[in-house]
Amino acid sequence: MEKNKKWIWVCCQHPMPLLVQDQGIPDVLERIPPWGDPDLPSYIKKFKEVFDSLDKFPHLRIDFEISGRELEDVAECDPALITRMKELIKAGKLGFVGGDYSQSHCHVYGSESSIRQIQYGKEVFRKLLEYEIDIFFHQETGLHDQLPQLLNSFGYSIAVPPRFPYVIRFVENKSPEITVHYGVVEYVNGEDFTHWKGLDGSVIPLYLSMPAPSESKEIYDVFDRYSRPNSRKRRTGGASPFESFMEREKQKDPVNVPTLLIENPDMKRLDDGYYLERDNTGEFSLLGSALHQRLQSSSITSAAHLYAYWSYIEGVWAEEMSRNNKKAEIAALQAEALNAMNWILNGTSEKPEQFDEIWKMILSSQHHDVYWIETTDLKRKSLSWLDEAIKSSEMISHDVESELANQIDTSWISSGKALVLYSTLSRTRKLAEKFFLQFEKGEYSSFHLYNSKGEKQEFQLVEKETWEDGSIKKCDVLFQPDIPGFGYQTYMIQACDSNPSDPIEIELSFYNYENDFYSIKILGDGTISSLQEKKSGVELINPEKYYGNEVRGQLSDGDWVTNRSSSSSVRLIKGDLADILFTQGQIGPIMSQLKIYLYRDLPVIDFNLSLDFGNEGLSLGDFWDDTMKLNLYWPINTNQHIWYDIPFGTRTGRPGRPLYCIDWIDIGNEKAGLSYFNRGTTKHRIEDGVLMNCLAWGGNNFSNRNPGLWENVERYDIRLYGKHNIQYSILAHSRDWKTANSYKWVEKLSHPIHAKLTGKHPGVFPNSLSIYENNNPELILTSIRRGEKPQEIVARGFENQGKTILVQSGFLTENDQRIQYHSLNGKNIQSVSPYQIFEITLKKGNRDLGG
Repeated sequence: MEKNKKWIWVCCQHPMPLLVQDQGIPDVLERIPPWGDPDLPSYIKKFKEVFDSLDKFPHLRIDFEISGRELEDVAECDPALITRMKELIKAGKLGFVGGDYSQSHCHVYGSESSIRQIQYGKEVFRKLLEYEIDIFFHQETGLHDQLPQLLNSFGYSIAVPPRFPYVIRFVENKSPEITVHYGVVEYVNGEDFTHWKGLDGSVIPLYLSMPAPSESKEIYDVFDRYSRPNSRKRRTGGASPFESFMEREKQKDPVNVPTLLIENPDMKRLDDGYYLERDNTGEFSLLGSALHQRLQSSSITSAAHLYAYWSYIEGVWAEEMSRNNKKAEIAALQAEALNAMNWILNGTSEKPEQFDEIWKMILSSQHHDVYWIETTDLKRKSLSWLDEAIKSSEMISHDVESELANQIDTSWISSGKALVLYSTLSRTRKLAEKFFLQFEKGEYSSFHLYNSKGEKQEFQLVEKETWEDGSIKKCDVLFQPDIPGFGYQTYMIQACDSNPSDPIEIELSFYNYENDFYSIKILGDGTISSLQEKKSGVELINPEKYYGNEVRGQLSDGDWVTNRSSSSSVRLIKGDLADILFTQGQIGPIMSQLKIYLYRDLPVIDFNLSLDFGNEGLSLGDFWDDTMKLNLYWPINTNQHIWYDIPFGTRTGRPGRPLYCIDWIDIGNEKAGLSYFNRGTTKHRIEDGVLMNCLAWGGNNFSNRNPGLWENVERYDIRLYGKHNIQYSILAHSRDWKTANSYKWVEKLSHPIHAKLTGKHPGVFPNSLSIYENNNPELILTSIRRGEKPQEIVARGFENQGKTILVQSGFLTENDQRIQYHSLNGKNIQSVSPYQIFEITLKKGNRDLGG
């Protein structure tokens, strides 16, 4: 060894306690010894063997990059192991990095999930280990442009890019020095830190260089048993991967190449050979100690954006997990908001622990190993967690709505019942929206709605299910309400004497529709050949290659399938508030049904696409080629600018890249554009002006692992099965998305109206009430929840258009409430800076809100 060069070795292990709990058939390879273990108790023994190595080898140091959720599983399975961890921490031999709850690909989930991953995760490490994590590092990719702001607010001091794919883009015309040897890009010694810069300008030191071998003999043993002979990668004889790596390291100029080497293997046993090889060539260190020491001697002269074009969101199971995650996030956030409404009005609330349980189920379902291509049992478990989270949230919402409805003064109604419409959105709602109602048998065959002035209200039943006697069992009502921000409005519902006639359906080969915002031509198969934005006069659809709303994919036999059909027809139901189109057909072997909602007074168009893949299992698409998967296409003429949302922000996009859009993406120019809203199908791409949204992919002859296909086990069955309901919307607008305020439609979709029927009675609360109203279109609230103090609520949000917004703090609202804006670190603020994440504290004053 060269005496003038000393390497720092960091062994940052990646345990997989959740993945080994997958009981799918065949086993995922991580459950096969010696790499993995068949269950959690067996995997616990592997933890103990690793800790025995720490006791055996005096210089060895190990970090664990483990999720909070998995640490809870370990603690429940073997509490004594937690005690041993604490002893090793105290001895300075064991450290922890990462710190979030489930190591999710956080760039594909909602804003509140992103912050709560860190909030709940760090709390687990504090509670179980009394350990404060300040190094953000993962094997898996979970990155977005607002993470620096979040990491700073939670006390992180240094970040490290993930092992898996990420994108780094140096900004402000500054870049660290880079050295290249045989095509391998590395950073020059002393310039291996940059500032990771967020949308709001927040920065956190980012360590750039991490070349180190993570090969494991345990993994190769499993690969050799299960891979095809002609695809095996393991070499026999010759130098080991470590020896080859170090031979190359020793040939480098010790001045120009960083000597801190970070290994990040799936948790492996450490034998004498492993220890002696590294102990003879360097010094073991915990990652935090090594980074802090190196940062002190480094000069940061550059800044960079760090983000991802990669995730496991690939159309597996038609994104059933992601779509249900979206529903669960919405249900939980609405339950929190309604609970906060009750807290500030009545001083009563559900216990915070109930929401902790709900959020932990949601966050657990976001674990990367749930979305890992080969897991099946974990996916089913995650869907059950999400179902439970939704049911628990809906139960809380129902109880709060009932409690408040019974306290509202409804003595003004003349007959029938009072209908209370609750809104968890902090903006006034006056445009047509849908809400859900259900009735007892025989209660209503038809009904009218009246406001508190006795004025009859216009509405339309868009869905209806009846009892055996013909009375309404449940229905979706399209209605133009007048609900104040974060509050409620009361109406009167009265039964009608006569039964309404069923709406007349008309069968058409195509349908031309026009309102004040757009004109559209919809063909019989549901595709769109023309969409013209009225104000600008711009035609948005370019039908040269695709029609709008076209679905296309390639089957495993090479045949292309599409929803395009010259013989299809649409059924039209005309309504007072909306025209509804129905079409059904086949996309190859896939049965499809489509509903399109065209609203009289709205620029937005809603779509509900039902796909039935059958019970035999359908193979469709190529995992490696997004264009062959089942995609939804929108060919856009105005394709100059791309914008899409990320957690707590909006960023520009580029064509030809996978873009993970939490809720929406906009393609436009200075004259007009189109906003596309998804409900959990977050992977998008724009090629040659055509927007693609990935809906589904599946097969049973596939693995994305390096060694290739397995020969001694059955293929993993990740084909497409059953029925899936996919919802999405479009908005044609003039000028850009900011001028059109496209994001308000995301807010409405995220805050569906809740309806509650109640009787006639006196009450302490008025028939209409607003607790808080946000009139700034640039400020987007992501959550409203109860505060720690009596009758105090806390809202969280972010600035979304890159502007500085002056806010009024400390003043009394008309309801005698005191409001205070503050940053995530608790500092009071008088303005919200561009893309800043902020919080609002609202305290009830002395006057009764209902007085």
